[in-house]
Amino acid sequence: MTPIMHARGKWELLDPYRTLIKDDVSYTCNGINDFGKVLAEGINIFEAYYKPYGLTLEQYNSDRVNGTSLVTLKSDDYADVLVPTTYIKVAPTTVTSGFSRMVMGLDVGVIPDTLDLTYVQEEVKELFTALTGLTDITVTMYTAPMTGILTPEQAASFEANRLAAVENRQTFFAKVEDLQRQLNTEKSIRQRYEQLIIQAGIPV
Repeated sequence: MTPIMHARGKWELLDPYRTLIKDDVSYTCNGINDFGKVLAEGINIFEAYYKPYGLTLEQYNSDRVNGTSLVTLKSDDYADVLVPTTYIKVAPTTVTSGFSRMVMGLDVGVIPDTLDLTYVQEEVKELFTALTGLTDITVTMYTAPMTGILTPEQAASFEANRLAAVENRQTFFAKVEDLQRQLNTEKSIRQRYEQLIIQAGIPV
């Protein structure tokens, strides 16, 4: 049977593919490709997906003539399973939305405990929103155990180097706003000069 794209849930396959999936694991249909497309990619379907499971060339040719497709089943914790549609006995009908909750991590290394990273949180949030259009973003700070000990001399040197490397103490959008204000001021001045020139009868 041909499943629904993105269908997720419990599947039941026919032998000899039955044992490729776990009974208590949900799989998602991540791809449905007809044999012609797979062959065009240079993949020998019989050698890769039929012969290793004891199926004959006659069985492969029959499936190919009858328009069988190759289905990719993906789970969260196990390897992908590729199975011909003729060997799918039961497929779920629940379709995933294609959306997942995403959590992004950033390891910044060792920093002083007194360093205020509030503005960094805001900049990360603003930048992510600008790049993705997403607004429901939470930037959270966590600390992790540190291996090793910094001597006072090492800490002083580390902090001096860090401060020397700091180039951006404003958010990107704050800089843009500052530049926009400068442009608006210059535009107002230019318009005022143009008005005075016109009033003086000087051709522009």
